[in-house]
Amino acid sequence: MTLKLLRSNKQVGWPAVPVNVIDRPAFCQFQFGSIVNRLPAIISISTDGAAPVLGQAIRRRIETLLPATLSGWTSLAQKLRPRINALYAEGQQRRAFWEGFVDRVFSGDAPDAERLFEPMPKGGRVVFINAGPGDPELLTVKAMRTLQQADVVICDATVPGTIRELARREAQHIEAADIAEMRRLFAANKTVVHVTCSDATPNLAALQAHSIAIDIIPGVTAPQCPTPQWVAA
Repeated sequence: MTLKLLRSNKQVGWPAVPVNVIDRPAFCQFQFGSIVNRLPAIISISTDGAAPVLGQAIRRRIETLLPATLSGWTSLAQKLRPRINALYAEGQQRRAFWEGFVDRVFSGDAPDAERLFEPMPKGGRVVFINAGPGDPELLTVKAMRTLQQADVVICDATVPGTIRELARREAQHIEAADIAEMRRLFAANKTVVHVTCSDATPNLAALQAHSIAIDIIPGVTAPQCPTPQWVAA
């Protein structure tokens, strides 16, 4: 269908068949958005036809933040809902269960119905993220997800603002924390993420001496593979 015909149809009334013309928003009755498909969970992204490539880029960024097991967890939630409604009164009890459910979804665990009814381990955790050269595009998928789970974020002075901005919006940002503060946060079940562009080893012994759970997420370093040899044609 030509643009000339579309113009005439727009003046007298659109045709019965919906129309989409690439890079011609004025002649579109609908747009093709991007989706993140984790059935039964689906996330839809649209720029209303303004910048489809930007919508695709947003989709790719969201994909990196979601665990591979999300589909299984969402299906499990569907099956469990009648049981949870019968077990817990509406309000705080039921909300507390679902908040614990979400914590397990983003912990990286595989879906397990029975473990959901076990108490979550007490105490928080401290996660060290090595940001490598400081380029946010080089952060690992695991590092991105962990930043989105953080309750408290500590960034070394060498960490650029573009990485700090990737943390969960509600996270508290602090410049530094001594052992007493770390113990307080651990006792309050907080997830503390310390982002550094240097070696975190000097901090580990002091935390381990106080039985504080520690995780380390390595950064991207120079590849340790041999230089490819190009063969002349």
